[in-house]
Amino acid sequence: MGRLSSGGTTQFVIIESDPIYSDAELDRICARHEIAPAHRSTLKRVLEEAGQVYLDQMQLNGRPTQTIRLRQDLRKGLCLLTELIELVPDLREPGQTGADSAHAAALREGDRQVKAAATSSLALLADAPSTLSYLRDVYELALESAARGARGASERARTLDRWRSPIIEFYTLTLGRTWMDTGTEHDGERFVRDCLSVLEEGASSEEHDLAAAEATG
Repeated sequence: MGRLSSGGTTQFVIIESDPIYSDAELDRICARHEIAPAHRSTLKRVLEEAGQVYLDQMQLNGRPTQTIRLRQDLRKGLCLLTELIELVPDLREPGQTGADSAHAAALREGDRQVKAAATSSLALLADAPSTLSYLRDVYELALESAARGARGASERARTLDRWRSPIIEFYTLTLGRTWMDTGTEHDGERFVRDCLSVLEEGASSEEHDLAAAEATG
């Protein structure tokens, strides 16, 4: 996804993976709603970050069979991480003896060999316990999110509201435009609709691919 970085007056976008919004789609939105080039990079960041959350949450509102399988996989990952945390010794702890000392020595030797053969930078072995604890926390909350996502229409509405919030904030604060909450479509709602249509098309395409994969699998 795209992330906006800034230094002084210079702004640029770093693309970490394929963007959700293509340049053509972003140009179309900017042209239709008269968004100046100075605000284009900020809009891209907002759309990419909010869009990724939207697509992830919509995937968690999948078919019941898919949700059950997902929760089983997450529980399995959580159990394995918990076991790893218990097994991996804290390499920063001084005075280790016996099995813990041998375990740490073996891990350090494995770390040296991996780094000797690696062509790119790697994580620090000493950070392994904290990284595993972080991953366990991520898996716990991922499992919670998967369970919540199975609630259906109410969760879909919550996801849409969560997505709309930063888009409306961009429209009102960054662009300095008035939001007319009249219950009817206006310029702001048309802007939101154009931004959302890209996500809906992407979600429909992913849903079609998933259904085709399940049918052939």
